[in-house]
Amino acid sequence: MQFGFLAAFTCGCSLCRPTFGSSTKKLRVAGGQRHGRFIVYSMFAWLAPAALTALSSTIQLQLAPGSLFPELRPNFYYECWFRNPQSLVALFMLPAGTAIAANHVS
Repeated sequence: MQFGFLAAFTCGCSLCRPTFGSSTKKLRVAGGQRHGRFIVYSMFAWLAPAALTALSSTIQLQLAPGSLFPELRPNFYYECWFRNPQSLVALFMLPAGTAIAANHVS
């Protein structure tokens, strides 16, 4: 669930900038760097949420509880969502809020 939501927010952020931001500045359909931009934006939109999800999983699956950032342990046990409010803020709300704010600014 974390990866899906974060991917949706970052995809929205990466789609808004090249589509609407450049259309108001340059009114042209074709561009020479479209393929390269697509790859860069796609990598950002998929790899940033994957890295945050991997970080959450790493913190959760540690063998010794409390060895790495004990206050950020998400406590994914029976549900696929955060049970710890501090980890919810640090590992989901801040990245999602940053993507939404960047989407709003661009």
